[in-house]
Amino acid sequence: MRAREQTCGAARYGGAAALILLAVASGCQFKGRSGAGAKASADTWRITPVRLRVYPTTRFDDAESERVLIARLELLDEMDDPLKCVGSFHLELHAGVDVHRRRLAAWHVPVLSMQQQRRYYDSISRTYRLPLQIVESPPPKRKLLLRARFTPVDAPRVTTEAEVGSDRRAPVRPMKPPLPDPGSIAPVQPGA
Repeated sequence: MRAREQTCGAARYGGAAALILLAVASGCQFKGRSGAGAKASADTWRITPVRLRVYPTTRFDDAESERVLIARLELLDEMDDPLKCVGSFHLELHAGVDVHRRRLAAWHVPVLSMQQQRRYYDSISRTYRLPLQIVESPPPKRKLLLRARFTPVDAPRVTTEAEVGSDRRAPVRPMKPPLPDPGSIAPVQPGA
């Protein structure tokens, strides 16, 4: 009787194994929709920049042959978390912070490719580090205004501005609220 119980047990497990093998071999598929082709609904949250900040470590740096403004810019989402984004930065440096200011330089920095992202994005500070070449030295002991705009590929642009001292040790102070937007990286040439 014991031999017969062992034979029935082996047949039972062998039958279960054969059934599993048959299911795998026939290519069982789960019912329902796959996540790969799912479309985002209107209430799905999209991670896009809603705010741009001039990071406090933005400073002037006197390199061996040129003066450089190391601009650090932080893109933030709705939850105030830093993020990377595909698009382009436009920066302007002005002498003076009032309405009668004079534009000293402007730069256009695309961050569209993975190579450009690797070049400019600092994963430690989670900011874009942009070494901006200064052709015309700013007046000493003068308040300077750095205006920054980021235009994402598929979202509205964000702008900010901050007061930057011409001294290397001067702190960066954000301007609140930013003035209305008028509508090493070499500066953009006038008329370009």
